[in-house]
Amino acid sequence: MSILAENTQNRNLQSYKDFLAAVNAEEYFESCLFYGEPRNSEVLNLFLRAATEDLRKPVIIQTVNKTNQEISNRFNRDMLIVAQLTDFKTILPTLATTLERMRQKRIILSSAERLTDETVETYLRQVFRYCEAEKLLNVVLIFDDFPETKLFYSYSIFPSFELEVKLFGANGMAVFPRRMLDLQGYGIRTVPDQIFPWSFTYELDGQVKIGGYVQKLMEAYANYLNATLTYPVPVLLNDVAFAASLGELMASNQLDIPTSRKFIEIAENFDEASIPFGVSSLHIMAPIVRHHSFWSFLVIYGNWRHLIFWLLSYSSSVILFCLCRRLQYMLVGRRSHRNFFAALLEPNYLSANFGVVHPLRMQHLVTLRLIVCVSAVCTLCLYTDFTAHLNTFMTKPAMVRNPRSWHDLDVDGHKVLFSKRYYAYIRMWCEEVCAQIERSLEIIDSPEKLRELQLGFNTSYAYPTDVFSWHLFKLQMRKLKQPIFRMTDICLKPNLFHCFHLPRNSIFKESLDLFLTRIVDHGLQEHLIYMTYLEAVRSGVIKSLTRGDHVLEQPLDMAYFSFMWPFFGFAWTLAFIIFAIELISVRWRKWIPREKKRSKKVF
Repeated sequence: MSILAENTQNRNLQSYKDFLAAVNAEEYFESCLFYGEPRNSEVLNLFLRAATEDLRKPVIIQTVNKTNQEISNRFNRDMLIVAQLTDFKTILPTLATTLERMRQKRIILSSAERLTDETVETYLRQVFRYCEAEKLLNVVLIFDDFPETKLFYSYSIFPSFELEVKLFGANGMAVFPRRMLDLQGYGIRTVPDQIFPWSFTYELDGQVKIGGYVQKLMEAYANYLNATLTYPVPVLLNDVAFAASLGELMASNQLDIPTSRKFIEIAENFDEASIPFGVSSLHIMAPIVRHHSFWSFLVIYGNWRHLIFWLLSYSSSVILFCLCRRLQYMLVGRRSHRNFFAALLEPNYLSANFGVVHPLRMQHLVTLRLIVCVSAVCTLCLYTDFTAHLNTFMTKPAMVRNPRSWHDLDVDGHKVLFSKRYYAYIRMWCEEVCAQIERSLEIIDSPEKLRELQLGFNTSYAYPTDVFSWHLFKLQMRKLKQPIFRMTDICLKPNLFHCFHLPRNSIFKESLDLFLTRIVDHGLQEHLIYMTYLEAVRSGVIKSLTRGDHVLEQPLDMAYFSFMWPFFGFAWTLAFIIFAIELISVRWRKWIPREKKRSKKVF
């Protein structure tokens, strides 16, 4: 090599060293990926020397023939890519395949094309249009004359596609500007899935408006990037069925970020989703069964402890009282004809009034007085306890136990309402469990009907919900003095991640992940949930819950005491039967002596 050629090569090497140093100063990169054959490209070889000799960066050489290596899984993602551009229609698609899931990294393309002033713009437009189609956003292109001209080329799509020609070394001129910090009014293409509470529609001043938790996140994200939200397809009022076509629109590159929530089960599978903006579980919300029947109240109150205590206290008191009576009779030399079994059925004894009937000229016993006092206190305690329980039961009925299993829901008489499409979605996670619980489900075709019944708090059914949505339902029930629904202990799926739907290799993934991290870090979820609730109430999507309050405010009436009528009927019927038996027995006892007298007269 001649001295002139060597000096030229050293001068060119220094130019590329300065270029890489500027790129490294803008944002540090830990490694460098070389795509192509450095032996066949002088520019690629000089870049390789600059990265290894001056910056001391580890390098990865990827040949064009090997495009199936998983670079993102095997190497650090903080890397710079330098690629040799020969045939861009072949190189760019294969380069995009190599950079799967990391296409937003900085890329330097080196082209050896010999172009004139008339053809360079056409060539650059074709190359960068291919980059845009492959979602390669941070790309610069240099030609072989870069050391002399210091010119490099790039493009921007914000707010529209535009070629950029830049002079390296100019004051304040960044090689790779952070384009995602300011989108300059770029229209982010989106469409709502209209699944409450994530997104919903309502009409205001003759126009369809969009609300919901995810919609508020989208609006905040657009403001964060200085962008706008555009809707490539018409948004119809309450068009829930449109959610099924979101995947097709993303596959055909018609959507950037759908206004839709996506459930992610595995924490490592975020290739087509953002990082989670919430973690939740899928539960069942069921109506609160408050009113026990009086029979169930008797079962609750009349447990074996109460019954044993009452029987022991009553029988002990009667036995002691009978013994004291016998002692009184013995002291006066008389004989007592009352036995223990007759005493058990004595009405005064049953009501614990042991001192009501006191025989004349009987000696008063201290033991008898103690029995009467203790029995009075015990009876007072029993009556007070029963009255307190009955008063609580009548004025503030206790709730039945919170359902913990599907059997508990069946006992309460509640079916879980699913729409057919949502149930098919749930079955992907709980295939075996869902097959066992289908007898407890009621599946309808219309998602709109499910939404109407659930938002209206129809107590005929239980409903599936996640913990995130449950916050909105609790806000809605704040107007009620007592809630009418509660979250059961039945969990269909724990630890589900709430994410945004994203196309694969989305240019918005990194900035959206950073935005959601800041939302969570600043604790704005509760604020957004509350704002979503207010918007839903204001727009009429959530109906005002007032029913049930008037029932709680009414005084007790005779309907509350309806349980006593069967008791009264049974007691009066039994009394009449006993009275008839006693009447017949009296008549029988009078009739038998008469018959005996008549028979004697005859004989």
